[in-house]
Amino acid sequence: MLLKRKDGRPRLVVDYSTGLNDKLEEPCYTLPLPEDVFTRFAGCSVFSILDFSDAYHQLMLDKESQELTTESTPFGLFRYKRLCFGIKTAVSDFQEVMDQMLHDTPGGAYLDDVVIGSRNTEEHQKDIEEVLARIMEWGFKLNPKKCKIIDASGIHPDPEKIAAIQKMIEPTDVKTLRSFLGLVNYYQSFLPAFREMREPLDDLLKNDATWKWDVPEQAAFDQIKSKLTDECLLTHYDPRLPITVAADASATGMGGIS
Repeated sequence: MLLKRKDGRPRLVVDYSTGLNDKLEEPCYTLPLPEDVFTRFAGCSVFSILDFSDAYHQLMLDKESQELTTESTPFGLFRYKRLCFGIKTAVSDFQEVMDQMLHDTPGGAYLDDVVIGSRNTEEHQKDIEEVLARIMEWGFKLNPKKCKIIDASGIHPDPEKIAAIQKMIEPTDVKTLRSFLGLVNYYQSFLPAFREMREPLDDLLKNDATWKWDVPEQAAFDQIKSKLTDECLLTHYDPRLPITVAADASATGMGGIS
């Protein structure tokens, strides 16, 4: 299958869901949460994010694995020499390699993004050089065009994704509602009481629910979009500061704030 990236370049994706993936063992390497990566940068004020170009395709497959990826086409049999999109272990395998490569460097990896945080500019220069040297040593290539917004204050939502959410029209059925909630759910950490806010929309997803779009649903939809236009920020967790755990009861969901 040939897909297009945002920049127009092609991306090859193979559907192994009915063959190879059924025979592979389930991935056992645990992926880090983005919050886990950012936690290590408490006290940092200067940040850089490095992005790998064609990430999975940079990992070579051994001969035995190459044979397992063989595909029959009108032009003959072809096989992948590199890890490809569509193999169910690709994500965990790639993350494991990144962690092995960067384990003793100032960089923290989340899939194809490497975050480098330092206390000052001078220290940051040395940290970047150390991480880049390790990446070059392992033979990986970076994409210089990609970047993300992170500063000393914390993590900001991606402006492009927020703009896409603002352009979404009211859902007309369960399918379009799930699409909306799937997109905004990524930013639930930025919105206090998000579960309560989306409760009227969640009610429409219940098995015995009858679809209706009335005042409560419209209000919840508008409120979520409105809150995401505010200045949203997640500050970096700092273990050196006092920690307060607050608990409260809720009839609609569970959550935690520290």
